[in-house]
Amino acid sequence: MEALCKSKAECLNTYLKEEGAPYSKLVVGAIILHPGSSGNSKILLLKRASHEEFYPNKFEIPGGKVEDSDSTVMDAVKRETEKTTVVERKERSVSQTSLQLNHVCEVAGYDFKVNPDEHSEGRFVSLADVEGLEMTEQMRVVVEAGLTWSG
Repeated sequence: MEALCKSKAECLNTYLKEEGAPYSKLVVGAIILHPGSSGNSKILLLKRASHEEFYPNKFEIPGGKVEDSDSTVMDAVKRETEKTTVVERKERSVSQTSLQLNHVCEVAGYDFKVNPDEHSEGRFVSLADVEGLEMTEQMRVVVEAGLTWSG
C-alpha cells in the first residue's frame, strides 16, 4: 500500500530492477472484484482491440501508464479505472522495461463501459473461466493471483 502513496518519480527511484537500474516507465493495474462475488470471486478483464500493436485480442486487467501529471500512483489507478480501459501508449522500443503495480478494489455496481478504441469487450470472470482466455503468461499469473487472493 505504501507504493500507492508515492509519486511516479519516487516509485521509479525506489523500486529498481535486479541489476539496480531504474525501470523506463511505471504502469498500474486494477483487479476489480465483481460486486457480491465473495466466495465465488470474479474480476473484470478487458480484451484488447484487434488493431492494438502489442498483444491484440488478449485479455488483461484494467490499467495503464502512470503519467507525470498524476500526483500519486493511487491517482493513476483511480484515473485509469474510471475510464475502465487501459491507456496503452505505443512504445518506440520494445526494449523498455516497466514496473507494474496492481491494486485490488471492489466496485459498487455491475455496469462498466469499454472504450472500443482500446478494447473489444469486457467481462467479469472466475478462476474457472481464466483457463480458456487468451492472455500473456505474465497477465495470467496476475489474474490468477488476484482471484486466489480475493477468494
